[in-house]
Amino acid sequence: MKIKHTLYILLLIFSLIPLYTFGIFMVYENDRTVERIMKENLAAISGSQIMNIKNFCDGRKEAMEMVAQYDIVRDAVEDSLDGKGERAVNHEYLENLLIKRKTYNPFIASISIVDKNFHVVASSEPYEKDQRSDLKHVDRKYLRGDFFIGDAYERKTDKGTIQMVAAYEGIFQDKELIGYVIEEIASSHFDEYRSKTNLWKDGTYYILDGNGKIITAGTPEEKRKKPITTKEQRKNYQEAWNAVDHEKNPSGEITYTYNGTEYITYYSNVNDTDWTIQITTNLSSHRATSRAYKGLLILTIISVSLLLIVIHYFLTRRLTRPLESIIGTLDKVQEKQDYSLRIESHTADEVGAMAGEVNRLLSYIEQENIEEKAQQRKLAKLAACDPLTGIKNKKAIEQTILDVIQNAADTQKRITLGFVDIDDFRNFNSQYGHQFGDDVIRFVADTLTDMIPGLVGRYGGDEFLFCYEAMWDREKTEDLARHLLQKLNKGILNEELGRYIPTPCSIGIVSEEGSSLDYVFMLHKADQAMYHAKNAGKNTFFLAHCEENH
Repeated sequence: MKIKHTLYILLLIFSLIPLYTFGIFMVYENDRTVERIMKENLAAISGSQIMNIKNFCDGRKEAMEMVAQYDIVRDAVEDSLDGKGERAVNHEYLENLLIKRKTYNPFIASISIVDKNFHVVASSEPYEKDQRSDLKHVDRKYLRGDFFIGDAYERKTDKGTIQMVAAYEGIFQDKELIGYVIEEIASSHFDEYRSKTNLWKDGTYYILDGNGKIITAGTPEEKRKKPITTKEQRKNYQEAWNAVDHEKNPSGEITYTYNGTEYITYYSNVNDTDWTIQITTNLSSHRATSRAYKGLLILTIISVSLLLIVIHYFLTRRLTRPLESIIGTLDKVQEKQDYSLRIESHTADEVGAMAGEVNRLLSYIEQENIEEKAQQRKLAKLAACDPLTGIKNKKAIEQTILDVIQNAADTQKRITLGFVDIDDFRNFNSQYGHQFGDDVIRFVADTLTDMIPGLVGRYGGDEFLFCYEAMWDREKTEDLARHLLQKLNKGILNEELGRYIPTPCSIGIVSEEGSSLDYVFMLHKADQAMYHAKNAGKNTFFLAHCEENH
């Protein structure tokens, strides 16, 4: 038998028959699984979005529970209820606390504390004394004291009429419900969840409240304020929706047709709300894509068959072995991600030239990979750095302190946390200019870095945080604070005036040890201590020992 015939037989046995078998199998699997895979993908997307909303609700619940448990909040609510005003409540501090929380969470339109009669006790927004909240008429099911986010409503603000939802958390005193913490959240915040959802073609994303009102809706690229179809056009959808027992099936799927096109909608209730998430995709479109894919697959099999016949005619031992060496090396590169590997080639023909070019490409990629990693390390460092001062920024210092506190809690070590605020910082900008104001911030940052035996970061604006591990020694801590204030009060040189300008600061310091270490609590106490220093006349410090205040 001629070698040519032998090669064709080998081609048939080892190439064409496996190819046709694979093609038939793929056509069969395409018909059988494409719809299942599409449904599983849609269910996964729906589950992911439900988890995102749940995480948001859990975050708000935790934050509002924290506010509801503050003693100053309970005292203010009880004062409002009994009308005697016997408790020494610092309303200005309480309202500043609410304003600061609103500032840290831009999606919050307002934060209010009301008593159980809905008299406003404190708010991040202006209000009149004895004013009753506009939310006094809400559904009573929101007011049981458990965390709950209600239905959408519209409210006029200085920015126009805005659609909002309100989150409610009860304030309790000796297990008695005495008031509520209420956050108003702009509905537009939930547009982010829709816009970041990776939907298939013609897919839509809806979040509806308990009355069926749209909170966010549309495609990732397009927001919709109302359905684009009429009630009559949604008849099939409504019938499918009404056929479901939603109490027994809080999540699931429905299929329906519209204008001869079949759709599938995955839905799920959202915990702590009356809301429903609905994600819809076009089943008919996916099936058409599947048919097109099948046709393309058959055409590809025919084309590959012809190509194999042509290529096989030119295959020789001399060609295949060097190619196998190239393929083997590239497989190892892919598997190990090691771009230092090279192809061994001892021939001077085209295959040898190809190996040489591939080796040069690997060298280039290896160098690029090294430079990219170096750039990534540089960018990571810049991301954690405050551009003005060069010290850690707010996010970086908070994360670093959280790690230090967690480690200290595990090892029973003591942590000292300090909060520094430049007194009357606006005066530096107004009297000497913003450039000098920046110089003052850099001077304070450099001074803290030089004198604090631990971590230093800029918390924002004219505020700084520092943290270090040390045995509690009140005298040493006070000495450190005095020396720090002395150096700050020596001031920074104003070259235009030719003299040093003092930079007085108020410092709050707190120290704690043991397994009860908590960053939020320590930060709150340090902030209180700093305000105590300001109230004492500024340009001083105050030490608050956490264990003495538990």
